[in-house]
This record gives sequence, C-alpha cells and structure tokens, in this order.
Amino acid sequence: MNDDQIDPNVALRAMVQIRGLTEGGNKSPLLRFRGRLLAIIPRAHVGFNNKAETWVDMKFDQAIIVETRPGETYPFETAEVSIRLSTQKNSGWGYFSASLVNKIPEDKEIWDCIGTTMEMVCTEHLYGYSRDQTIPDPSDPTKTIPQPMIGDVWNVVSLQGSVAAQESNAGSSAALSSALRILDGKSAADFNSEVWKDAEAKADPNLSSMLLASTFIPSMIEAKRVTVDEQGIHHLVSQESPVG
Repeated sequence: MNDDQIDPNVALRAMVQIRGLTEGGNKSPLLRFRGRLLAIIPRAHVGFNNKAETWVDMKFDQAIIVETRPGETYPFETAEVSIRLSTQKNSGWGYFSASLVNKIPEDKEIWDCIGTTMEMVCTEHLYGYSRDQTIPDPSDPTKTIPQPMIGDVWNVVSLQGSVAAQESNAGSSAALSSALRILDGKSAADFNSEVWKDAEAKADPNLSSMLLASTFIPSMIEAKRVTVDEQGIHHLVSQESPVG
C-alpha cells in the first residue's frame, strides 16, 4: 500500500462513532458512483401502514466512488441501490427508468444491463405535496402549507458495455465455453456444484462475478445460448441452428 492510500481497516474504524451524528433517516451515503451491475433482486417489503411494497435492489461491484454525502465515508468497492417499484412515472422507479430507457436498444430491458458499467447519481426530487400533512408557512408562521414530498432519485448518467450480447460480459471465450459445456445437460443446482471445480471458469473474474450473483444462466438463456426444459435441465443451443 502506498503512503498516500488509506488503510481500509482504519477507514472502517473511523466510521463507527456515537458522536457527531446528522439529522435524517436511513439514506445511502453515496451520491455519485460508477460500478458494474452484478445483480437485480426484487424483494417484498411491508411499508408504511402495513402496505405491501416491492423494492428492487441493484448490486454493483468494481465501484469507484465519486461523491458521498457531507461527512460520510465509504471505503468499499461494492455498492447497492434500492428503489421502490412503481408503475407511475412520477416515482423513484419512474425517474430511474426514464434515465436508463434511452440508453439501451428498444428491444432490451433492465435485465439486459447486468454486466454493464453504470454511473449513478442521487439527487433530491420534489414529487408533489401531501394532501393530509401540513407544515408552518415560512413566510407566515400563523399559517400552514401542504408538506412537500421530497425523496431521493437515482439516475443513470452513463452506461458502458453492450446490452445486445450478454455473453460478451461473461468472461473470456475459453471460460465461457467451459462453463457452457458444464451447464449442458444439467440443472442449475448441479451446474453450480460442478462449475467451481473447473479451473478456467473459476479463474475468470467476470464469469466468477456472474456466477456469484446467479446471473450467468439467465443471461445465457436471454442470449439464446442455452434452453431449459420442463424438468429444469439446460441444453446448449447449436450456433449453426440458433433458436428463434
């Protein structure tokens, strides 16, 4: 480690403190970063007033931290962004979607972005005003005004890497061929137990990341490199006679 580099253990220790805490809720310390999208994980959540919600967790590695919230430290090479799923454009998911949709081909979806490098920026956004809650009017304390509904919004400001060919993100040609050979004729469980025994597959960092994130098999199915039958067995697709 060079003299100008910060020891990660020292940085982590400095984060643990009981004094000098700031106001606010449980927000991400990150405001801007670049990272490779490893996994997209939808999850059920019980929100305010026991309302059922769905959140989407996006996990990144190879993270380069550009900006954090004032006073925050983030000495990690991984990052996670969580956004509540919604069908409304005027929502966190709606604004995130709008920032991504014009950066990928029309026939692609967010799942096709796994393996690409995104630059993400978090900003505050005014969604509207509450119908039920009020706050004192700053210009006249004797009056009240509707409480503004302000929340964080994540936007994709840049996207690098092809979303047209998922196999290009799955590692070297030798590692990819080896992993596909192992997958052919196996269930996902059998594949996962066998692939880590293969030296070429295990040694490739990109392929290993996809295996850890459980995105390799879905990406190969999406790229029409393999099919899966009713018994959950995968079959390699001949490149001379592609599916579809």
